Amino acid sequence: MPHSEQQSIIIIVLVADHPAKINMGIQLVSKCQCNIEDSCMAIFGKQFFFIMMLSDSRQSISLIEAMLLKRDTELKLLSIMQKTTSGVYKEYFSIIIANVIVNVAPAIVEQFTCLFITNNFNPSQTGCKNTTSDKQI
Repeated sequence: MPHSEQQSIIIIVLVADHPAKINMGIQLVSKCQCNIEDSCMAIFGKQFFFIMMLSDSRQSISLIEAMLLKRDTELKLLSIMQKTTSGVYKEYFSIIIANVIVNVAPAIVEQFTCLFITNNFNPSQTGCKNTTSDKQI
């Protein structure tokens, strides 16, 4: 398909701890024949979170939008959709994996994010998890 006809959309879905419902969403993506360009999943508290970037024809993207909106109420999902472009990403030539254990403090995540960006490390996989002193990551 010509690149000009290709569209991209970011879909964020939040649902009460039911990965099976997220699987239904992924089945919708397959049914609409959209390509999953990137995705990630996480559990926050009792909520299951899924974000994905899809691309395909305008017709396929419109179909997934309509079908997901219809399923929101039925599956008790909270979903957000935003059309976007694929774009060119900055290449990073360094990879760092850091597991930093510190006391919880205001702006601690901001300080580490700033440190990584200042040193030209890719912050795209930055994460944070608070722990108590008797429980380590």
